Amino acid sequence: GSLLGRHVHGWERAPARAVAGRWASRPLRDSGPLLLCLDTSGSMRGAVGVLARAVILEAARQARRAKRPAFVVFFGGEGELALQKLGNGGARSSRSGDDLLGLLESLRRGFGAATSIDAPLRCCLEAVGDEVWAEADVMIVSDGDFDPPVAATLDSLAQARAASNLRVVGVCVQRYASSVPANLSSLCDEVLSLHT
Repeated sequence: GSLLGRHVHGWERAPARAVAGRWASRPLRDSGPLLLCLDTSGSMRGAVGVLARAVILEAARQARRAKRPAFVVFFGGEGELALQKLGNGGARSSRSGDDLLGLLESLRRGFGAATSIDAPLRCCLEAVGDEVWAEADVMIVSDGDFDPPVAATLDSLAQARAASNLRVVGVCVQRYASSVPANLSSLCDEVLSLHT
């Protein structure tokens, strides 16, 4: 596969605004916290898992650069959940890369069962209820091979979107170019599709 990229030559400072049912990007330095969800279930092994982990690492690096507080939720099947908070907010320590080095170590983590999206979503929604994480964006990196969330989780997600302008972005990582699974696209305001 090939790596696709984008180069931005400048940025005009303007408030974010809704455009035809979609959200407008805002400069990173004005952005709130970032909640990253990484699917580490059995279907994410091999090249797909490597690409998904690279996406998470780059998102964490960008969050650090923009001084956005962030945490990563590693998830697999029911009951398989691990969290790692990244020290991106406020002043940097003299060893500013320590949290990224810790994340690199944690990215080796993986679960082997089927995938459940409920626990990571509930974890993010609980965090958004805290003032520190209230303006957070959620990024779900997965192949989308999971059952839809239960109704209570979907209701909580809708309430969080209404109350805090929560955005959920999906990164669908698959072995071959194909359509984004409905269970992922239905949760997200926007989905980026990558394939190995």
